[in-house]
Amino acid sequence: AMAGEGVPYASAFATLIRAALAADRGDGAQALALCDAAAGGFDAADMALYAAVARRRRGALVGGDEGAAAGRAADAFMMAQKIVAPSRMADVLAPGF
Repeated sequence: AMAGEGVPYASAFATLIRAALAADRGDGAQALALCDAAAGGFDAADMALYAAVARRRRGALVGGDEGAAAGRAADAFMMAQKIVAPSRMADVLAPGF
């Protein structure tokens, strides 16, 4: 229903929810693709915080050096926004991962 609202931010939210569901099912490839799509949707909707959270979630799924770098970049963005605990903010904005 959310994806059918016809506004970019709603589609991005729906995509991020689908990413969490894919991660929960163990479908890592789908979860990664959906996190990428959600981040792009949030960027298009000028929702940089949510885009950073989607990228942080993607980084956690990827793991390794690439994932750690994505996590650090997302955390740096959030800390620049005066968010003291980026991991907790990610848990609030994108639960289920």
